[in-house]
Amino acid sequence: MYLLNPSWENPGIKLLFLTILLYSPLSSAKPGKFSCGASDGYAMYFDNGLIPEDTINIFRKDGISNGRTTLISDGEGGGDVLFYDANEEIKSAKAQGGKVIVMAGENHINWLVFYPEGTITIDSLHNSMKLTSYRNATGNGVLPKVHLFKSECNPQ
Repeated sequence: MYLLNPSWENPGIKLLFLTILLYSPLSSAKPGKFSCGASDGYAMYFDNGLIPEDTINIFRKDGISNGRTTLISDGEGGGDVLFYDANEEIKSAKAQGGKVIVMAGENHINWLVFYPEGTITIDSLHNSMKLTSYRNATGNGVLPKVHLFKSECNPQ
C-alpha cells in the first residue's frame, strides 16, 4: 500500500528525498522571500465521497483567485512555504510537519515539500518571477487531488 499512500514514513519516500539531495545539480538558494498572488491552471480531484461524481478523475480548469503564497529560503537548503487557506488563515508547510528543501539553479529556485500524510509539492520560481506550483495530494484523505498552477511573484 506504500504506492497508494506515499507518506514520509515510507522508506521509498525517504530514499527519493535522499536521491534528490545527492544527485541534484542544484545548490542551496540564497536567503530570500518571495510573495506570490492568485494562481490558475488545472487540477484533477479524486473520489472522497464529497465531490460530485461527474467532476472526479478528470483534469479541469481550476485556481485560487484570492490565493497568496510566500516562499522563503534560509540560504542553507531549507526554508518554508506560507499560504493562506480557504479560511484566510496563514499556514506553514513546516508547521504542518512538511520536510522543506530549497534548491537553486542558474535561472530558478525550487521548494520541495514532503508532508507526513503523503502530499508532495514542488514550487518552481523562475527568474522572470513566474511560479509553477505542482501538488500531488493523492494521499490526503480530506481532499485528494493533483494540480499544476501558475502565478506571478515579487521579491519581498
